[in-house]
Amino acid sequence: MTINPYVNGSSYATPRERDQNGYEPARDVQRDLHDDSMDQIRDLILGDLRRHWDARLHTLETRLQTLEDKLDAFRHEHKAARQDHISALAAGIDDLGQHIRSLARS
Repeated sequence: MTINPYVNGSSYATPRERDQNGYEPARDVQRDLHDDSMDQIRDLILGDLRRHWDARLHTLETRLQTLEDKLDAFRHEHKAARQDHISALAAGIDDLGQHIRSLARS
């Protein structure tokens, strides 16, 4: 005797196989209602977790954007200061070059 793995309420059995092998529509309807209830509970739990993680992700994205903005402002501030220092060094070197020329002429 061979055992058919697709009978007795298995989701792989066709309705004809189920009818021939003890298919019980009431039990399948109850199982479907139970599955729907479980799906609803799963959606409620996972939906709550998803909303929580979406809020956390939004908070992290906001923090990251704030840090990027601060970094850009810091970089621009220091770029201007660095340009001022470079200009001051160039003026000092120019003055030194003129002083050396004047000493060389004397």
